[in-house]
Amino acid sequence: MDDAVKDAVRISIIIPAYNEHSCIGESLVRLREYSESAKWATEILVIDDGSSDGTSAAARKIPTAQPVTLKVIRQPINQGKGAAVKRGVMEASGQVVVYMDADLSYDLQALNLACGLILGDQADVVIGDRTHPQSRSVKPYPWYRKISGILFSVLIQVFLFRDVFDTQCGFKCFSASCARELFPLLTIRGFGFDVELLFLAAKRGKRIRKIPVVLNHSRDSSVHVLRDSLPMFLELFKIRHFYRKGYYDRSGRP
Repeated sequence: MDDAVKDAVRISIIIPAYNEHSCIGESLVRLREYSESAKWATEILVIDDGSSDGTSAAARKIPTAQPVTLKVIRQPINQGKGAAVKRGVMEASGQVVVYMDADLSYDLQALNLACGLILGDQADVVIGDRTHPQSRSVKPYPWYRKISGILFSVLIQVFLFRDVFDTQCGFKCFSASCARELFPLLTIRGFGFDVELLFLAAKRGKRIRKIPVVLNHSRDSSVHVLRDSLPMFLELFKIRHFYRKGYYDRSGRP
């Protein structure tokens, strides 16, 4: 992308945040500096999902200037990551809509590649894929998380759709039109929303591109392997049931 093209682009970066006071300030500074260096007209949307630790206040302290703007939206109660990202998409005004985790676990070079694919009309959806041959991790995930991730991927291949092996990577990018088509259809508010989102993208024939990512650091995930595995497994059946009943194709939501 040349500078003239990038100057005309507006990118919306959505950061769902729940009790992220310790990292949100540093993450927003990194995003601001990266966007400024890339010469992108960028809006950063922090969706505070009912935090109790002052996440919103910490985010609002970060100064921004054109071409970067910052908007902090606070949900009154914790509704789940899916609900937070969905709220961000509904508020976004960019040509490209991205969401990523609040601690910016993945190297921001993925942002440049993903936005280039969307703006070049080479994809409708671009997702980070930790199973990509070129992906690498500075600090590997614990073995039990790797095993649970593999098992979850196998279940998705069996019960829902194939060819997407990493649905849970915290970096995804959409064209604005694609995001506004898919997100209103979502029914899952928690961590399983990624699966529902990519399932709908695949079923609606969206062009999904997988790109390598570099995991810079791996803090303790808010997804608890034992506590959250069964609900996420049951959500696979819920998605398949809703699809077979045609709920995603009509205005009446289940």
